[in-house]
Amino acid sequence: MKMTIGYKGCDKDFEYRLAEINFDEENEKESELARRLTFFLERVKGYSIDHPVNGYLSCEVENMDEYKEFKDDYKEAKKMILDCMKYGF
Repeated sequence: MKMTIGYKGCDKDFEYRLAEINFDEENEKESELARRLTFFLERVKGYSIDHPVNGYLSCEVENMDEYKEFKDDYKEAKKMILDCMKYGF
């Protein structure tokens, strides 16, 4: 499984909007990437990231515009962290 990001909007049974990140918890590289992404997005970008179940991270967003902003921050952080991991940092 490859790490993916998606959007879940409100409906009759769900009253929140979420940015959802799915990853393979069994894959050591993805698990480490998820741990580092969570740290970066919370500490540097100020998001509140939830990790309710294995292989799943979420962040509540206000609307699609905020999701797009989160997605851009996620992509930037993911690229930076993967580069760091590649060179042993």
